[in-house]
Amino acid sequence: MQKAASVLAITVTLIVAVHVAGAFVWTGLYPHTWYVGLDGLYLLLTVQIALIAFFLVRTEQTALRIALSNSAIVVASLCCLLTVSDLYFMAFRYDTSGLGGIEVFTHKNWHKRYARSNQLGYWERDLGPYLEPPKPGREVVITAVGDSWTWGQGIRGRDLRFTNLLEFELRSDPGLPVTVLNFGRAGADTAEEMLLLQDAAKVHPDIVLIGYLANDIDRSASIKPFTVGESPFFHRSSLLSPTLNFFYWRTLGPRSYGDFGKEYVQAVRNAYGNPAIMAKHLSDIETLIAKVRAIDAMPVFAVLPFPAMWQANAASENDPPSNIRQLRNDVYGKIAARVRSLGVPVIEAQTIEDEMSASEFALTLMDNHPSERAHRRIALVLATEFRKQNLLQPTRNVPAFIVH
Repeated sequence: MQKAASVLAITVTLIVAVHVAGAFVWTGLYPHTWYVGLDGLYLLLTVQIALIAFFLVRTEQTALRIALSNSAIVVASLCCLLTVSDLYFMAFRYDTSGLGGIEVFTHKNWHKRYARSNQLGYWERDLGPYLEPPKPGREVVITAVGDSWTWGQGIRGRDLRFTNLLEFELRSDPGLPVTVLNFGRAGADTAEEMLLLQDAAKVHPDIVLIGYLANDIDRSASIKPFTVGESPFFHRSSLLSPTLNFFYWRTLGPRSYGDFGKEYVQAVRNAYGNPAIMAKHLSDIETLIAKVRAIDAMPVFAVLPFPAMWQANAASENDPPSNIRQLRNDVYGKIAARVRSLGVPVIEAQTIEDEMSASEFALTLMDNHPSERAHRRIALVLATEFRKQNLLQPTRNVPAFIVH
């Protein structure tokens, strides 16, 4: 009994020490292996408490000893349940967050499991065959640049993204083979896409597909950094265990996330409504188009759907749904008109916003990125427009099309 109690004290001390060390070393989630080690200690703790429960009633069964033994069994069961639950969330849950996985364990799990980078740092197949100068008769190569919509956040496998589905759709047509290579990067805006284009140029694309989203102007918007405004104690506690983290981000966490989301959406809308910011944004789009043509590729411009940006429940009394719809139409109209004035056809995939509600479109309540169903719909719209506008006959040095 004394030996079991000593081991129990040492185990508890180790667990506390690990958490204290983790709090000093990492400001957010611990590394995966750190949680595995903690669960090993929790399992050891479970065994020690169970042994103490057994020894309490082995020699003498008084009412007090029986009560203490039963309490120890309950504690041991809870420790065991926490350990098993942690292992489940570490091994089988990949729920993502719209904030790019800020302190959300299952989001980091998804990134580790699915988002594998190639030699240029993109979630795409090996690019070796495309880095050499193209030979006569090579298939049409389309490179897609954009943000996390294009990159495919939350999608469980790159083959389920709209870029890969677009390749599948276009390859079903007889004629020249088509390859679509994804150069999307989470968080990229129009200015950063110019940097992505430098990498895309290395595969000698015939067409550049630029994924435009209704928040590509957000670097110019006045947006406050995301902060946890609800239950800071529980927020900090959520970092101690994958199980606690999972339930925190489905109960208390979304309150702060929802408030930030509303502020973010309003700040982006305000940026679009600012003439000076909008003029600069349109100028950036023109520069991006010019850079696409400078690498001897055809631009194709497709506006991707973002229902949550324009949903009515994000409106205030001074920003009713009718005003939001009008702003949406004005924004999309100005951008499409400017791009068309440059001789660049536009694929208006944002019409999907009228077909699917924000909840139908989104991955989860915590992540507004397109679901697998939404990716399939986007791919179908793009493929239809590629055929309708005959975009698969690229000729170098001739103005082409950009997809947003």
